[in-house]
Amino acid sequence: MRRVPHNQSCVFILAAALAQLDQEARAAQVVADLVRINPGFSPSEYQRLAVYWKDARDRERVTTGLRKAGVRE
Repeated sequence: MRRVPHNQSCVFILAAALAQLDQEARAAQVVADLVRINPGFSPSEYQRLAVYWKDARDRERVTTGLRKAGVRE
């Protein structure tokens, strides 16, 4: 993240991972960065972008993490 602080992919994966690890306060900080980078980002937008992931279960884990982190639809 330090090397590419405006990389949306890094930010949303970090937010989802932190939320899945029950680190909601830190995840909320990262979500604030994500909203600053892309105000229109949503879990359904992620689903649209993540079609290249081979395993649908991975997409679902990230989507669940984004929602748990507080990313709005």
